[in-house]
Amino acid sequence: MSMIEIRETLGLPAEEILAKRHNLWFGVSDTPWFNDRTRLLQLIFWTLEHTRQNALVCIPGRLFAVNYFHIDRMSRARALYCGFMRERQFRGIIEAELGGIPDRMLIVDYDDLLDPQFVRRRKILYHAFSEEGPFYRRVIDVAGEYLRARKRTVTTKFAEAIALYQLQELPMFLAPIRFKGEFGHMTFPAAVYPGLGPFDRLARDLVEGWEFPNLSMALRIPEVAEPCGIVSVKLAGEP
Repeated sequence: MSMIEIRETLGLPAEEILAKRHNLWFGVSDTPWFNDRTRLLQLIFWTLEHTRQNALVCIPGRLFAVNYFHIDRMSRARALYCGFMRERQFRGIIEAELGGIPDRMLIVDYDDLLDPQFVRRRKILYHAFSEEGPFYRRVIDVAGEYLRARKRTVTTKFAEAIALYQLQELPMFLAPIRFKGEFGHMTFPAAVYPGLGPFDRLARDLVEGWEFPNLSMALRIPEVAEPCGIVSVKLAGEP
């Protein structure tokens, strides 16, 4: 049995997750939490144990590369190389530990998720950001928190670069992920992640239409029939 516990949820009640009412997904980050093999495997076991039917794992090597370029100051080519290499390493760990990919688990990369709706929402977010209004300032604040957590100096130029990276991820959390694979169309409404932060709360504000109602309407979030949410988890015994 997995040692993972639910810390809190946004958008979906914990009772529904524990009752296996939703397909679960999580994105692997190149961070100390996911680089801990025990935590990564426990998260996989817990996700498979509590998903309704199938589970999805996204290993976004191309987005890892953005971090390597901006945070670690690698060249663009080197950053891409390291991003894709890290993606292969994470996939290798999962396959080695589980004896191959379980029938109920899909492993994808960022580009696998780029259906027309995802791309449309990403474009709208870029346009809203470019207007340098309240949404821009909120996203810059989120990016600044991200940089400070990594003990980096926050400048407008640096924060804008990170903000554009985060806007590439944001559509994942605004509606259920829809994936068409060899087993047909599947929907994953519940994102599992260790800890909630400013980025997650921005996503929920957009979903609920609280702070940016016009932007939420433009994103057509009210038209999404199935709810989505974020499940914050921790290893048992952790604060």
